[in-house]
Formats: sequence, structure tokens, C-alpha cells
Amino acid sequence: MWALAVVVALAAACSGAKGGGAATDGGPGGDGPTDAGLAACDPAAQNCPATSKCDFGCEGSTAVLACRPGGDGGALGSACSAATPCARGSGCLTAEDGGVACRRYCTGDGQCATGERCHNVTVTVNCGGPGSQLPLHYCY
Repeated sequence: MWALAVVVALAAACSGAKGGGAATDGGPGGDGPTDAGLAACDPAAQNCPATSKCDFGCEGSTAVLACRPGGDGGALGSACSAATPCARGSGCLTAEDGGVACRRYCTGDGQCATGERCHNVTVTVNCGGPGSQLPLHYCY
């Protein structure tokens, strides 16, 4: 099991997201998905209309996964921020070992680039109230 400190760079509506704790591997030989989460969409499946993307953001003081306008943004591995978001299917995440970059959402290791694994990480997002925790699965 990997220990991981994660910081999530959010879209303009949110700020100050932090994650951490134990991340588990979602692929074969890993711990498997351990969270179902209540989400309006699935960031790995991208089950939103073609003109939008499933990503996390703030609704009031709560962080949620939802279909958000647009699908354009930085390519996998590219630098990102609230002002320069990631493309559909990826999120702007900071991993302890990799810096701020667009990382692919996933459900298993087979969706990740060679040398990467699909990890389950609980991310705490500060939307102006108490931090909200979201389970995210992404490659690194």
C-alpha cells in the first residue's frame, strides 16, 4: 500500500483541497475499489454529455462530482491549475512524487500508462466550509 500526500488543484469555484492517507491500488493484485461514493457522474467513465466532463468542484460549501461545462484542457502529464484545467477524463492533481499535472481518472491499471497504476485516494476539498472528502481513482 502506498502512502500518498495529494493536493488537488480545483476549478475556479474551489480552493485549498488536500488529500492524503493511504492510497490503494485499484488494479489486479491491488486492494481493489473500496469506495462507491455518491456521485452524479463517473470521472473514469465520463458519462456526461459530449460537451461536458465529469470532474469534481464545489457546490456551495460541499465538494461533489458532477458534469461540468467544457471538455477541453491540458493533456495527460501537462502542468495544470485552476486557470488551466485538464481535458475530459483527467483531473489536476499534485502527487508527492510527481508535481502538479493532469492525471487520468481510472477504474483499473489497464487504463494507465506503462509504469503507472490506478490508485484509490480520498481527497479532502475545501469549499469554504468544513472539508469535503471525495474518493478519486487516478493513475500515477
